[in-house]
Amino acid sequence: MFNPDEQEPSFLKINSFDLSTSVAQGTPTHGISEMWVYVNGDVQGVFDVPSNVPILREGKNTVSIFAGIKNNGLGTTRIRYPFYLSYDTIIDFQPLQTYEVNPRFSYFANAQINISRDFESGNFFQPSPTNLGDFELINNPAIAIGGSRCGKATLTAPDTYMQFIDDNVLVLEAGNTAFLEMDYSCNNTFALGVYVIESGDQDKTQVVYLTPTTSDSGDNPAWNKIYIDLGMVTALSPNADYYKFFIECVSSESATPTVYLDNLKIVKW
Repeated sequence: MFNPDEQEPSFLKINSFDLSTSVAQGTPTHGISEMWVYVNGDVQGVFDVPSNVPILREGKNTVSIFAGIKNNGLGTTRIRYPFYLSYDTIIDFQPLQTYEVNPRFSYFANAQINISRDFESGNFFQPSPTNLGDFELINNPAIAIGGSRCGKATLTAPDTYMQFIDDNVLVLEAGNTAFLEMDYSCNNTFALGVYVIESGDQDKTQVVYLTPTTSDSGDNPAWNKIYIDLGMVTALSPNADYYKFFIECVSSESATPTVYLDNLKIVKW
């Protein structure tokens, strides 16, 4: 039976969203996977896009929408990305009305963003002593995802292992929130990890394994974006002097493993 006292909802329609960056913040690629919606500070839920979000409010209310990501690329660890500002607006809600919003996100102004690993100024990965693969700088804007250049690692049979190490020193403070953002394409599983350097000793830690984004030869990149939480790394090694990234791959899904990388950003406070 219809209850005349039951409040009728209005609807918040989210059809699209994007990310805006300055030149100093790098290419605006993103892996935003859902919207976290709040009204006057109260959570309404987490929604895919497009969505019609029912809102049981009337009159003018403050709507805040946060960008959600898959932490470390895992669907089971979805979080609000801490470095993106919320999209805020005031809406005068009326029952049974639909209000469309298309959020535009941006980084916090005080976020420290290091974009030096975007390949535009050259290749920063060097082969390890045990490496059997090749790494080249691709200068082709039709292949790179933003800008003109990206990196390409290739392993050719009968060789079965490749490893390349970032030639830059990465300094991270234990307890400080920090992420590695990265665009990648691969036709074979590969690992991204860090070498932890502490008091002259070096310890190898694999952080994430990235599964194929394409099943073809790998020459036509199928780009994906990942956010890698570096807080876990610093928690395990709080006294580290510095870190170095590496990627490594053992041929498995493909006879000729091919990995493209682009737009590596270190984002921290």
